[in-house]
Amino acid sequence: MGIDLERDLVAQRVVGKKQSTVVLQEPVQRRHKGHVDPEAEEFGVWLDALHTAMMVYEEDGAPACQRFLNGAGLAADGTFKALVQAAINVIPRTREKGKFVRPEAEVLENMRLAFFPDVEPPPEEPEPQLEGIQTRLLPSDEEELGEPEEEEAEEEDGEEE
Repeated sequence: MGIDLERDLVAQRVVGKKQSTVVLQEPVQRRHKGHVDPEAEEFGVWLDALHTAMMVYEEDGAPACQRFLNGAGLAADGTFKALVQAAINVIPRTREKGKFVRPEAEVLENMRLAFFPDVEPPPEEPEPQLEGIQTRLLPSDEEELGEPEEEEAEEEDGEEE
């Protein structure tokens, strides 16, 4: 792809790096003049524009985000809308107790509903459900252990030969 991890992603604060592990940064972690900057009038990188809009929405709410999108010319920009769609598709939308696990998913969903209602969300992932839980380690006196004894008996028969 021609991407240099250090130059293109770490230096631009797209990812944080500790030893051999990289983690995508949230928009607020990328705040920096000229990158994720609500005062910027234009962006050299589309991700910076999206992260700035997400940060403004999260910190200042929908009206401030609408002003930002309009002022930066992003509200009606087809490329920006496609980026919103792509981000909504790649950020996991897993929910626990009705809330998105990833804060970015929550912000993107709220932005989609407020400003991009024709952007289609991916199908919702079902909330994880707990299945059968073991309640005791050993069977009660009333239950029989039948099968293991049968296997032991077969092993004993085999040893005699």
